[in-house]
Amino acid sequence: MIQGYARVAGLGQRFVQVVPVLTPRLASHWVGLVTPVAAGVAKPLVGSLVHDAVAHEQDVLDLIGPPPGGRAGYEEAVRTAIADVDPGRWRRTFGAVSAATAACATAGSLLTDADSTWYRRISKPRWQPPRWAFPVAWTSLYAGTAVAASATIADLEEKGEDEQARAFRTALAINLTLNAAWTAVFFRARAPWLATAVAAALAVARRIWPPGPPRPGRCARSCSAPTRGGAPSRRRSACRSPAATSPSPAAASPQGPR
Repeated sequence: MIQGYARVAGLGQRFVQVVPVLTPRLASHWVGLVTPVAAGVAKPLVGSLVHDAVAHEQDVLDLIGPPPGGRAGYEEAVRTAIADVDPGRWRRTFGAVSAATAACATAGSLLTDADSTWYRRISKPRWQPPRWAFPVAWTSLYAGTAVAASATIADLEEKGEDEQARAFRTALAINLTLNAAWTAVFFRARAPWLATAVAAALAVARRIWPPGPPRPGRCARSCSAPTRGGAPSRRRSACRSPAATSPSPAAASPQGPR
């Protein structure tokens, strides 16, 4: 079935490795990471793979009859199911995000100069990790960033949330740029205080960008408050129509009351 889906979707030959132990929980998390299917949905589906799903009886045809046009084969069913799906979206997204992440990692590696006299002389904490730990940690970090960002962007685009996907791409570009800029400012410009400012900007950018969906105001939350015994909540009296809550000319004027 996997090879048949890949053939219809134009993905080429898939590599399939059979494992002796079925782990629905672990497999469901992997499916949830690399596909738009949630792990909670994938878990029972993976667990059902131990059961034979091939139909040997045709009793249903005697009850409801064959479908219009006859029964569809597997490849025809797959072709119909993915008519509005872009099977190559993940591959393209992962390629673009990986290229951007690799460029940031390469720039950081080239700009780092841990052998300079200036860096050796500055005061460092006793708990600083050994030099070999940095490339291991940063390689793992960049690899995880590429996979997670690609999955997020592909999932948003799959859901039709193109605006959020563009916002996430912008946020990723800002974060990668600031990440590489910190290395240049610290090691090349040798400006620790300015590097601290870049790190602070990176922390702020991670918190405020991309912007999330607007949160309902207090009035909206009050209007949605549940009622008790069928009687409207007292808090609903605070809700007004848009006309009642619009600012008056005096309030909107620079000279008017605020």
